[in-house]
Amino acid sequence: MRNSLPLLIIFAWLLVLLGALSLGGVYLALPLAAFAAMLAIAWGRSKQSAWNWAAWGSLFWALEETVWTLVRGLDISSLLWASNSFYILGLLFWLIALLRMPRRAFPRISLVATLPILLYLVWLMLQNVGFTRELVFPIVDFSLLLIALPLIEAAFRGQASEGRLLWGLGLLVRALAAALFAWLGPEETNSQLFYLLWVLGYTFIAIGAWLELRNLATGLWATAYTLLSLEIVVGIILAMIYSHPAIHLSTLIATALLLGYMLFASVMLIVAADRNQRRRAEKELQQWANLLERLLGLSPEAGANPRKTLVELFKTLRSFFQDFPAWMSMRKSR
Repeated sequence: MRNSLPLLIIFAWLLVLLGALSLGGVYLALPLAAFAAMLAIAWGRSKQSAWNWAAWGSLFWALEETVWTLVRGLDISSLLWASNSFYILGLLFWLIALLRMPRRAFPRISLVATLPILLYLVWLMLQNVGFTRELVFPIVDFSLLLIALPLIEAAFRGQASEGRLLWGLGLLVRALAAALFAWLGPEETNSQLFYLLWVLGYTFIAIGAWLELRNLATGLWATAYTLLSLEIVVGIILAMIYSHPAIHLSTLIATALLLGYMLFASVMLIVAADRNQRRRAEKELQQWANLLERLLGLSPEAGANPRKTLVELFKTLRSFFQDFPAWMSMRKSR
C-alpha cells in the first residue's frame, strides 16, 4: 500500500485527461475525483479522529458532485437542493476535522505568502454581488482555507507531513473555483474548464491526504504532479476570465501576475518544506548517533560499580531526551 502513490497519481492524471477530453468526460471525472479523495482518506487508517471527520466530509462532497453531475448533465434541476445540502454537510465535517487537528503556531509565514492570493479571492467574490446565493459558496470555502493555514504552517516548518501542502492547495483550488462561480454566475461556469478546476482540487486533496496519512515524503511523483497541475489551474482561470465579455485588460494582467505569484509561492513552499523536513531528519539521526556514542563511551570503571553505571546512564539519557515530549508530539501529529 505504501508503494501505491504512483498508481494514485496516475489515476489522478487519467481523471484530469478524461475531464479535458470532453464535457461528458468531465461529468464522469468530477464525482470519481471526489470519491478518490474520500477513499484516500478512508484507506489511510489514521489514528486521529480528525481524519474520520474529513473522510465523512469528503464522502458528502462526493455525493454532492454525483448529484451535481445529474443536475447539470441531465438537466434534473429538482435535485439541486440535495446537491447544496451535501455541499454544506461536507463543509461542516471538514470544518470540524480542521479544528480537531493539532495546531502549533500562528501561521505567520503561510499567511504572508498567501496574502496576495487571499486578497484576490476576496476581490473575485465582490465582483458580482448580485448573485447572493452563489456568494455563500466562496465565503465558506474561503473560511475553510483560512482555518487550514496553521496546519499548512506546521508542514512548512517541517513539523508535519508535506502532504498538508498538497491538500491545502486542494482547498485553495476549491476556493478559487467557488469565487469564479460567484463572479461569472451559473451559466458562464457551466463549462468543461470550470469543472476541470474542481477535478484538480479533489486530486490535490487525495494525494496530499495519502502522503500525510501514510507518512510519505513528497517525492518526484507528487512534486511533478503538483507543478503541472498548478500550471493547468493557472491556464484554466486565465482562459475563463479572458473569455468573459466584460473583461478589462488591466484585470487580465493583474490576474495573470497574481496567478504567477501563486505558482511561484507554491513551489517555494514545497521546496522549503522538503528542506526543513530533511534538516529535522538529519538532526534526529545526529541525536541518535550522539546517544550511541555516549553509551559506548561510559567509563570502564563504571562496570565494576552498578550504582555508578546507572547514574552515568541516567545523566546521558536525561540530556538526550530533554525535548522528548515535544519530539513525540510532533511524530504523533503526522
